[in-house]
Formats: sequence, C-alpha cells, structure tokens
Amino acid sequence: MNVAVTNAAKIAVTGLPDEDRRRVHAWFDHLRNWRTDPEVRKNSKPVFPDDEHGVYVLRTTSDVRIFFTVDEDQITVVDVARKDSLRTVKAGDHRGL
Repeated sequence: MNVAVTNAAKIAVTGLPDEDRRRVHAWFDHLRNWRTDPEVRKNSKPVFPDDEHGVYVLRTTSDVRIFFTVDEDQITVVDVARKDSLRTVKAGDHRGL
C-alpha cells in the first residue's frame, strides 16, 4: 500500500529525537504492508471504536503514537505524537497551548 504523510505529521516527526524518528520511519514501512503484517494490525486500534472507517492509532514499541486512516490502496498518516504529550492533553493541562 502507498503511505502518504500529511504536513502536520511530517512536522511532528521532525520534532522527535533521532532514534524515535528512525523508528517512526520503520513503522511507516510496516504500514505499507497493512494487509499482510499481523504485528502492525495487532498494535493498531481505532481511536473511536464505533467508527469502522475512521482514524487508527498505532502504538509503537517506543512511546510514540502514529495516527492514520486506511483507504482502499493508501494509508494516510495524519499525526504523530509522543505518549506523554497525549497524557498532558487528556489531563486537561493546556498551559502553553
């Protein structure tokens, strides 16, 4: 499958430490094999479980999360975030946002 990366996701990736950036690019390669890679499918869950064609989150082996959509022949990476950033937003700590 083709993997497209939105500008927002590209910006997020550039802000990661080098090792995380390398891992994210490796996971993009796994996403290309969405149909045949059981590991990537096992680690990907719908953000909103009732929405069967919505956004998925890939829980990588590090603390980085990759958000993406799946179309017929394309994966679109819409965002990349560190797990600790998501906790801050979830906790309602919006200082500095």
